[in-house]
Amino acid sequence: MRGPRWLPPVGAALLAAGFAYLNVDETARLHLGLFTWERAPLAPLLLTAFVLGMGAMYLLGLRHDRRVREALRERGLLDASRTASPSPVNERTAPREEDGFFAPREAPRADAERSGGGVFAADDRAPHDDPPSA
Repeated sequence: MRGPRWLPPVGAALLAAGFAYLNVDETARLHLGLFTWERAPLAPLLLTAFVLGMGAMYLLGLRHDRRVREALRERGLLDASRTASPSPVNERTAPREEDGFFAPREAPRADAERSGGGVFAADDRAPHDDPPSA
C-alpha cells in the first residue's frame, strides 16, 4: 500500500506547527558558555537544536560514506569508472544486456560462502533480476 508522496512532509509540518502553537508561551534557560539567555522561546530553540544536529550528522556521514565507498571499490563491488563521471540526473537509460540484467542467475561464489556472506558477499544479483511470476 502506497500513499501520496506529499503526505509525510505535510504531516511533519502539521506536527511541528501544532507543537509550536501549543507551546507558544514556554521558555527555557539557555547557557551558552560566557552568557545565559534566561527566557529563550522553546519552539525556535528546539528547531535550532534539531537543524544543528542534522547538519552535524550529515558532516559525520560524509566521512563514513567515503570510507564505505573506498572499501567497496577495493573489493571490486563498486565500479570506479561510474562514480568518477556521474550521468545527468534526468537521463534515463534502459537496462543493457552487458550490465547483466538479462543474465541467468548464478550460484554464489565460494569466497562468499567461506566469508559467511554479509555486506561484502559476492552475490551480485540485483533484487529486480527475478523473472515475473505468473
